[in-house]
Amino acid sequence: MPSTATLRYEFPPGVAFQTLGSDQDGVMMSLASGYLYRCNRTAAVVLAALAAGKTLDEAAQELAAQFQAPLELAETDAAALVADLCGRSLLRTAA
Repeated sequence: MPSTATLRYEFPPGVAFQTLGSDQDGVMMSLASGYLYRCNRTAAVVLAALAAGKTLDEAAQELAAQFQAPLELAETDAAALVADLCGRSLLRTAA
């Protein structure tokens, strides 16, 4: 089984994500629940990278670069975000 860092993720049917512009927050909508979630800039960077087909590792690298943060911290934060969203059925491992 591959490491979670090398996995790719996708939004399941009925879940949509959109950034609000470069260097901006994002929004995620679950059609099943009707909830609209606001994503801060760090979450938006990770989710935009995942939506573009990048791995969790690559998304963490983008996060670290954009916010000039240590890569280890970006990896931890990106993994926590993905785990939370997968637990809420807002994100899933890509097929």
